[in-house]
Amino acid sequence: MILRCEARPEHLPARVREDVLKLDKTLFGEDVAVEPEGGWWWIIRDYRGKGIAFAGLRPCHHESNKGLCFMIRSGVLTKHRGQGMQKRLIRARIAMAKRNGFKQIVTYVLDWNLASANSLIACGFRLYIPESKYAGNKAYYFQKKL
Repeated sequence: MILRCEARPEHLPARVREDVLKLDKTLFGEDVAVEPEGGWWWIIRDYRGKGIAFAGLRPCHHESNKGLCFMIRSGVLTKHRGQGMQKRLIRARIAMAKRNGFKQIVTYVLDWNLASANSLIACGFRLYIPESKYAGNKAYYFQKKL
């Protein structure tokens, strides 16, 4: 299984867009669909080229959040879990954020997703309370200073 960044904020290939939306629908069902435009995207593919895991990173463009980026949607298909893919995807996004001069990464997980929360903690993220709970009260918010 190969991990590589397949899209950049300025260039989203059609195949990557399609794969991100397919994985998002499979993993997050009826949740609001992710918007792939404007971010970096990683897809882990199996030996046939089928996407089995994905993750995104998006820069924050608001002036008050200069130097901040968001880790957006990430997931691993059920039968491929437990192989460390989530941590690989987290580390890839941290490396990209550092390469692009960001000073901080933020993200959240919903309260039922303790496996993802533990992966974030293992990769150096810490809980914090944002000024606005943009994902609601049933989310844990994480940040990492770079």
